[in-house]
Amino acid sequence: MTMSTDRLQQIRHRLRQFTEERDWGQFHNPKNLAMAVVSEAGELAAELRWVEGAQSDDFMRTSPGRERVAQEVADVAIALLLFCDRAEIDLLEAIERKIEVNAGRYPVEVARGKAERPPLDATPERTMTTSTFIVQPDGRLLALRESPNEYTHTRQASGGNTEEGPGRRHDRSP
Repeated sequence: MTMSTDRLQQIRHRLRQFTEERDWGQFHNPKNLAMAVVSEAGELAAELRWVEGAQSDDFMRTSPGRERVAQEVADVAIALLLFCDRAEIDLLEAIERKIEVNAGRYPVEVARGKAERPPLDATPERTMTTSTFIVQPDGRLLALRESPNEYTHTRQASGGNTEEGPGRRHDRSP
């Protein structure tokens, strides 16, 4: 399996054309596209919902459901590519940067063979960052800036009250 930059650009071009022909761009704002990624990922998970974890590799190699799974993988990828195109995010560059970040967060000597997140003090070189998004009125993402600093998180408590306190950014990816 290879994914060249040229092939990715061809697919992005086909997706743009497909969307333009149907006048769907009006619905493809970052929020809707992010929701589409999540929705499609849920459909992918549903295909494997009742498969035992130990049997999932065999299921993917031999199951007649493999084509359904491939269709859902394609839907997730399409939604993600449309999101990246609208938000002007270079997907391959973002992946490369995230791999480097993860290498620092999960050093081999601390994370090898472990499913849980290493303790914060196991990776002292790690700094916390906050992300600032600049969004145009039409919903297009202009810029993303990450900067290390202290910050607080705010959450809505029951009864409508807001609680603030020191927070730690929650990363959903390893």
